[in-house]
Amino acid sequence: MTAKLLSQKQALKKLSKNKELKKRHLTILWEEYNRADNPFSSRKLLVKLGKVTSKHSKAELREIIGEEVEDSD
Repeated sequence: MTAKLLSQKQALKKLSKNKELKKRHLTILWEEYNRADNPFSSRKLLVKLGKVTSKHSKAELREIIGEEVEDSD
């Protein structure tokens, strides 16, 4: 039982770390989009957001199921 709880705690810690990393990536993208000099377009922002979301969703899935998830990139 203790081993299972420790394993779950480690999994939650990894998920939390991944969420913080995702939040940081999203913040960086938003700052790049909002900057006054040479901001990128809404379309480019959406494409970059899609890539970040996909990357982090795959990482979260790997943590949950403990297996490799195919990368389509």
